[in-house]
Amino acid sequence: MNAPHFRQEILALESSLWQAVTNRDSETLANLFADDYVEITLNGSRVTRNATVTESPLADEIESWAITDEECVQIAPDVVLLSYHLTLHGQSRGLPIAPPDRWATSVWRKNRNTWQRVLFQQSRYAGQSHKLQPSDETPAIRTMEFDDLNDVIKLWEQSEGVFLSDSDTLPALQNYLRHNGFMSYVAVADDRIVGAILCGHDGRRGYLHHLAVAASHRRQGIGGQLVESCSGRLLAEGINRFNLFLLNNNFIGRTFWEDLKCEAWDQCRILSKTIESD
Repeated sequence: MNAPHFRQEILALESSLWQAVTNRDSETLANLFADDYVEITLNGSRVTRNATVTESPLADEIESWAITDEECVQIAPDVVLLSYHLTLHGQSRGLPIAPPDRWATSVWRKNRNTWQRVLFQQSRYAGQSHKLQPSDETPAIRTMEFDDLNDVIKLWEQSEGVFLSDSDTLPALQNYLRHNGFMSYVAVADDRIVGAILCGHDGRRGYLHHLAVAASHRRQGIGGQLVESCSGRLLAEGINRFNLFLLNNNFIGRTFWEDLKCEAWDQCRILSKTIESD
């Protein structure tokens, strides 16, 4: 539901946050960020609260900023999502901020009568209106090939909510495709990849990774088609269930998967270990 009564308050908080970034005011940033705050950058990197508060004021030199085309939606009793077109001018780590225009999404949560930002995601702005227009060409869904991987990685780097690690290098992904042949898919329109998903299985359960659709082609059902294609391949292998990994603060992704009737598991915890070579 829309949140008109929260709109001005949340906009004021978002503006004060960007002013604090401009002023390199770490104390104000610390007060405005929740303890579990997470930021997803344009290249898909995940940044924690501590890194944002301590490193960003030193690395970023913002000369000016502007918020336009804002939309505010209440997604829970004490949670509000704010999306807007953000324009930044200045430098980051000694280089000009590029691109200066991007779409931004903030999630604010109220705790003990105090609003704090819990999530910030950015995505590249390609000059479209806020209501993105579909391409004239209907995307084709096909299996992912080795030659697609460089373009797929670029798509993931530009997609908010996709977290890349050292398991997502080109050699690692080539090995993944060899091990799980013909199970991962891409969406292609206008001779470019506009959607991608990794799919594999261990003989018992299927696993989906890194579903992403280009901003210019969202809300056309492409994500659902990619998932459906993977589901069909898994069923052909005799596997009738898949698991996936979703960041706790990826509210947009959570809505997508819940709409597909995916169920969250609270009974287990994911553990991992890096195997060191001798």
